[in-house]
Amino acid sequence: MDVEEVVKLFKSIGAKCKKLRRREIYSCWKDGVRAVIDPEDITITDVGEFREEYLHLETEDGWRDLEIEDTVSNLIGGKFRIEIRGDVNLKATFPIDRAEDAVKLFNYLAENEVWMAATNMDGELRIRKGKEAIGGDEFIEDIEKLFS
Repeated sequence: MDVEEVVKLFKSIGAKCKKLRRREIYSCWKDGVRAVIDPEDITITDVGEFREEYLHLETEDGWRDLEIEDTVSNLIGGKFRIEIRGDVNLKATFPIDRAEDAVKLFNYLAENEVWMAATNMDGELRIRKGKEAIGGDEFIEDIEKLFS
């Protein structure tokens, strides 16, 4: 099956498609689901959410991320936040000859508004000072020295 035929399949389920500047590559989308179609593959991506507000991190010496933020905010007389950005995507790749299967999955994801969120995570917060790992205690002490 050639790329134009695959694009017609996506359009038949209500996807909007456009040809990218490069030859023989199309991008199709429906709701939050996107497909990139080239002569060899169809890659479907459904963007999710990385919920940092539910991320709980702790240094090896017991400092929780929120404790560090609050303590440093008080020490510097301003707002200090640890920002973490990430992507959570559903991603599927099909060979071009399995276009019907790709369209099925694409339509399922779009029609049912399927997405994922990374949430309620616990992990270790590592603080580096140059090449050395330091704990929350040393980090807070350094900030205290800067602002005392």
